[in-house]
Amino acid sequence: MMFKLGMMAVFAVCLLAVAPASAEVKTLNLDETSYDKNDKVVFTGKATPSEQFVIKVIKDDDRTKGTIKFIQAKADAGGDFETLPIKSGDIFKRGDRIYNVTVIAGGGDTRQDGVTLLQVQVKDDTATKYTPPVKKLVLELKDVRLKIDKTAVIPIKLAAGSEQGAAYSIVKRPSGTDGAVITQDGKFVWTPTKSHASYKDNPYTFTIQAKKGSLVATDTITVTVEKAHDAPPVTPVAKPAPKPVQVEFTLDPAKEPQSYVDRYTNEPSYKAWFDKNYPQYTSIYEAVGLEAPKKLAPFVKEGVKPQTYVDRYNNEPSYKAWFDKTYPEYSSIYEAVGLEEPMPIAPFVKDGVDPQNYVDRYNNEPSYKSWFEKTYPQYTSIYEAVGLKEVSAEPDAETRAYGSCGTGTMLVDETCMIPTEKQ
Repeated sequence: MMFKLGMMAVFAVCLLAVAPASAEVKTLNLDETSYDKNDKVVFTGKATPSEQFVIKVIKDDDRTKGTIKFIQAKADAGGDFETLPIKSGDIFKRGDRIYNVTVIAGGGDTRQDGVTLLQVQVKDDTATKYTPPVKKLVLELKDVRLKIDKTAVIPIKLAAGSEQGAAYSIVKRPSGTDGAVITQDGKFVWTPTKSHASYKDNPYTFTIQAKKGSLVATDTITVTVEKAHDAPPVTPVAKPAPKPVQVEFTLDPAKEPQSYVDRYTNEPSYKAWFDKNYPQYTSIYEAVGLEAPKKLAPFVKEGVKPQTYVDRYNNEPSYKAWFDKTYPEYSSIYEAVGLEEPMPIAPFVKDGVDPQNYVDRYNNEPSYKSWFEKTYPQYTSIYEAVGLKEVSAEPDAETRAYGSCGTGTMLVDETCMIPTEKQ
């Protein structure tokens, strides 16, 4: 059950009971949105259960003069309270004014200001709950256009309803605009120079901040510097000529790759045709899939037999050491001088055994000959395998002409005869 208490005059306040200091009013509301002077006003809210307190109504602009109303209230066991209805005109005097409705916890000293929980505005004969306007700060800035060496002077203005007395500053500016300032009387001032202009309009945007207490507002000013000169002529960039379509070199399966190398080496017209039509290849060897031979070593001189260098390499240790140290990129002296490297002595050849013995066995023992040819097909002959110079089975022309006749005779139709003067 709620307790409803009537309004009391100032002189009766001293009779109010004093509640514990822990009493607290959490909310205070009106039972209607608006009241005429003859309407009844009821205050409701939430407070400490079973505690009493005083509701104090006073004009917002005068806390010591004029009529002050006191209303006693007490919360029920659930903490709810509701005052007895009171005529609006008896609480809120007519006129254009605002009243603060405060609460003195525990019904203590009514001279205290109390805690303001509600405001009521009276206009003419109507009283309504008053909501104070939210304090705001809003900038209203204008952009400008101007030529170089002209000064932009832009007043910094606040929108209607903004708090006055704010401080202004430039919080963000374009590079090279240190000369832009805000004057003490609140004006943005900047004079762009030749360095700020170009062959087109150049916009420069500044961020302005207004600040008053905890209120902060930002807005931008854009100063457009008009173009000062024409654009420089543009030199057209020549497009590169399209690259010719490169055709892949195709080999005839019936031909050996080396045959193409030989044609390239020996036929100038074929070489010219290949170089013109297949520039993507570094050499004819790359085109046919062969490894290109190394160039002759720079010490090889024209007119000197390549074998001369091989003989020096094999017979002069100092020459061999010089070559091996100076030309490690060559696999052998043969490669360096452009000779085909001879096959190494076959592994079956033993030290101390006359190589001719192997030749004789080859010529006289069919089984040995068959074994050799099957096991060492990489050698062109038994002579090459054992390191001997091969002897031709056919006699040379001189031998065939003279045979082996004695001194003063010659072989004629397989008969030794004394040569005539004509012969």
